[in-house]
Amino acid sequence: MKKKKIGVGISGGVDSATAAHLLKNEGHHVIGATMYLFDVQKEDGSYGPPEFIEEAKIVCRQLGIEHHVIDLREVFNNQVREP
Repeated sequence: MKKKKIGVGISGGVDSATAAHLLKNEGHHVIGATMYLFDVQKEDGSYGPPEFIEEAKIVCRQLGIEHHVIDLREVFNNQVREP
């Protein structure tokens, strides 16, 4: 079987981490991606990315795969939240 380059949506949870892990163990080149859709208010009152983005980074680091955060905040706000 020819090994493939496969992108996996990584949420920081068990399901996406397991999918990435299984694909990597099959010998595929796995790349993790997480959508950054909105900011959340932190305890200090500032705003920033949701915690799951950092959790996704940690999962990818532990799996030894690339991780990309795709900033879709503007698109999500304009095309989903506002309407």
